[in-house]
Amino acid sequence: MTSPMDALMDAHARAGLPSLAKMPGKRWAGTCGPWSWLVNASKVPITTETGVAVMPFHTYVEFNGWPAGMLDAIGEGPFAAGTGANPEAFAAALAEWMP
Repeated sequence: MTSPMDALMDAHARAGLPSLAKMPGKRWAGTCGPWSWLVNASKVPITTETGVAVMPFHTYVEFNGWPAGMLDAIGEGPFAAGTGANPEAFAAALAEWMP
């Protein structure tokens, strides 16, 4: 099983984006169907459009606008465990994602 963080980094590479350290604001936000994410590679918290503070070197994930996960730099942290929203579903969606 591919982890959510591995799936995000694979999607980032497929998109041909520069390294996170070279991206504006050291952040990467995206959407894929019902999923959205914000990767914070900076040394300061970043607030999402919905008002969630994403701590440095963390990734915040939403499913249909609802909080679904908060992962640290190595991909560990709480993640939804529902039928449609779970780590495996997020990784599978990202595997199909085309930038």
